[in-house]
Amino acid sequence: MSQVGLLGRRAILLGALGSLSIPGAAASSAAQRGFQSATEAGLTRHGHHYVVAIGIDHYQSWPVLGTAVSDATGFAKLLTSQFGFEYATEPLTEKNATRDNINSLIDDDLRGKLKPDDDLILFFAGHGTTRNDKVGDQTQSMGFLIPVEARASSANEHWSDYLNVEEFLQKVSSLPSSHILVILDSCHSGMALGGKFNRTRAGATRFQEDMLRKVSREVIASAQDDQLAADAGPLPGHSLFTGLMINGLTSGQADNFKQGFITASQLGAYTQHEVGVAAGSKQTPIFGTFDLDARGELIIPLGAGAAVSTGPSSNASPTALTPLESNEVARMRNEDPHYWQDDNPLKNFPAARSAGLKLCEKGDGWGCGQAANSYRFGLGGGTDYTRAVELARQGCQAKTDASCVVLGILYQSGQTVLPDTQGAARLYRDACAHGNLRGCADLGNLYLHGQGVQKDAGQAVTLYRKACDGGEMLGCLDLGAVYETGNGEEKNLSQAESLYRKACDGGDTGGCNDLAFMYSSDGVAKDIGRGVTLFRKACDDGDMRACSNLGFIYQMGNGVGKDAVQAVALNRRACDGGDMPACTNLGEMQENGEGVEKDFTRAVTLFRRACDGADMPGCTDLGEMYVKALGVEKDTALGMSLYHKACDGGSQDACTRLKSPQ
Repeated sequence: MSQVGLLGRRAILLGALGSLSIPGAAASSAAQRGFQSATEAGLTRHGHHYVVAIGIDHYQSWPVLGTAVSDATGFAKLLTSQFGFEYATEPLTEKNATRDNINSLIDDDLRGKLKPDDDLILFFAGHGTTRNDKVGDQTQSMGFLIPVEARASSANEHWSDYLNVEEFLQKVSSLPSSHILVILDSCHSGMALGGKFNRTRAGATRFQEDMLRKVSREVIASAQDDQLAADAGPLPGHSLFTGLMINGLTSGQADNFKQGFITASQLGAYTQHEVGVAAGSKQTPIFGTFDLDARGELIIPLGAGAAVSTGPSSNASPTALTPLESNEVARMRNEDPHYWQDDNPLKNFPAARSAGLKLCEKGDGWGCGQAANSYRFGLGGGTDYTRAVELARQGCQAKTDASCVVLGILYQSGQTVLPDTQGAARLYRDACAHGNLRGCADLGNLYLHGQGVQKDAGQAVTLYRKACDGGEMLGCLDLGAVYETGNGEEKNLSQAESLYRKACDGGDTGGCNDLAFMYSSDGVAKDIGRGVTLFRKACDDGDMRACSNLGFIYQMGNGVGKDAVQAVALNRRACDGGDMPACTNLGEMQENGEGVEKDFTRAVTLFRRACDGADMPGCTDLGEMYVKALGVEKDTALGMSLYHKACDGGSQDACTRLKSPQ
């Protein structure tokens, strides 16, 4: 297979484009989900905010429900659209929500995907039931969730068809995420939480960092152990329980301390009260903690419109900033231009997005640029490059240089618009002339490669130096690459090392990665130990190339003890973060059973992802799988087509295979 190896410095042109790839893209030195800068001392690190939805209305043998699917998927959609969450997997609904698939979701998908810094909200909506086991004079009650294929309840109950709630929660509790909230909207869902379930923290709060630092395992159940859960409520298409919970989030009413965020226990307390006192209600939700909880809290920042209520008589303009939005604007201005460079859970990204949109609507070009960043990085909601282009263009028309640079990057990358390097050059040049140093660095990239301007390496170096001397670390990084490669200046590895170190010390993880690459190769005095330390620093700070490089070092045992399991973990993290060569490496380890169980089907999936992401070794490996019928049906024609694609993309291995495909 195609050995990927260490990933050194990026091609300089990609220095500007890397930050434009999907959130988590490896080459990015800008914001991505899971990326944390080290610029603010003492800040609690955080990764992804995930949601999983399981909902069943149409059972094979149990009565049909009316809102379970809309409850699960609607709640998940709310979190992803307004509260900065992502789908961990596609919603598991209807015929797909089998017992085996639910177990596989937890044991395989989530266990392989989640990292210690991640959050998880898991929502189940469907039927539930109970069993009372009498042993001597004592009766023990157990609760069960009903998967779609379970046989109907009868005198001879098929308990093995069901999911034991206690066992279900034990599995979930052992997942690696720091904070997990399980929401169960089903009849008798409070059953079997008994001794493990601690009704605590109903109104308690603590400083955010204390909450985030400690592990949490919390559950909110829609009904007591002897109660049925209503399948309809005041919010159309939702049960009483889910509808009122959604209201607590969207209105901000569950934020009883008016702090700008809602904890899992606050959400539980709010929902318990609102459902319990609702007209006609015959259920009272319960909430608390389960296995492995350490009194932390999962925190949900208030969404775009969920600010402190101003009351029914408020005459506030729809474009007026809410208190939460005003707070976030102050933070954005204070941290500009680095606000979007980390997924910090103490930042209210949904409020930042809505504030940027409101400011932009009033003609504030700076606000347009902030909103564009939100959409291109997927922070505060989903990623939408088309919307990012519109907003960046609007900000640029308002003569805001930072917005013009964002627009130039989008033009250069061709995301949603045809690549326009001449237009990008014009935007960068104007921004640079007005003192925007990122614009200078990006213009230097175009001069170095002759993209949109006449090729002029000397001019590129001048622009890089101007940016670097002014404190733009991307300029230092790219100037270092010039000295490392000798493309534009006489090759000077000592100077390259110095510039990479400056970029690394200045918070650019790409500088740390490239400096580590030099120490791990023959570029300067070889020092694998220093290289490993720098790769780990960059990886911990969110540079996925560095994670991939560190994984390769552990895989090969270069300067460290060979550790295939650690290599798999690092490559998986990098692949999940958008680094396509890591997906190829992980696929090869999966194919060979190195550090992980051999699985050709999984390897094919990884190779396809890498190939779709323009990693040519991934295309080569995928082609080989089709030629040799490994994990897929034999398709020599398709395999050869993939070899051609990889060969045209620069893979010599693929070119060789075209001559001898077997």
